[in-house]
Amino acid sequence: MDLLIFLLELMKSLPYSVTRRFEEEASRSLLMFSPTHAFLFKPGLRPFMEGWVDKGFTYTWARDSVLLPGQEAYRGILLDRDHQRELGSLLLGADFHTNGERLNLPEFRTLLVECAPKRRDEIDSFLFSAFPHPEPLIFADTNWLNYSFAFAVNPATLELDLYRYDPTTKVGVPMTIWDVWNDTWGVLTRPGDISGGYLPDLALKLKKV
Repeated sequence: MDLLIFLLELMKSLPYSVTRRFEEEASRSLLMFSPTHAFLFKPGLRPFMEGWVDKGFTYTWARDSVLLPGQEAYRGILLDRDHQRELGSLLLGADFHTNGERLNLPEFRTLLVECAPKRRDEIDSFLFSAFPHPEPLIFADTNWLNYSFAFAVNPATLELDLYRYDPTTKVGVPMTIWDVWNDTWGVLTRPGDISGGYLPDLALKLKKV
């Protein structure tokens, strides 16, 4: 959630002479980076743009438009023993053993991780693809094949996570490998660096807190 708030607040802080370009043309980009990767931030993509043009509290928009709908979609799902065996065997084969109780998704994920503790990210990606979910909030082009970066509620934890997401196949991979770099993100706020005019660089190496 912190990174989403950071990006929305950043866009709200920029002068209209900058943000107007993204309202008019969703394909425009700003260069964004973590300590290990540079990629293209696309603030004009909807519904991400709705978050920074909204005049209310940024956290309220993120909570009500992204976090709560995702949690509500998953919270009521219960898996009986047969459904657990079907999914668990598909992912883990003979390594999966059900406990026979009806489980919600976070409980089922705990069971899967107990069966295969070294496959945690694979388990989360599998559950993300196995259950219908609200559309992830895409905000960037990863520069990796067909993947975008997106925020989505993780059905396994009911928390908002950063995903590498393919809109065509609906495959999402949680970016937990970046957790160790969660203290620093950067956005170059000079569209001229990419597309021509020059503006002050307001967000270079801002900390994500």
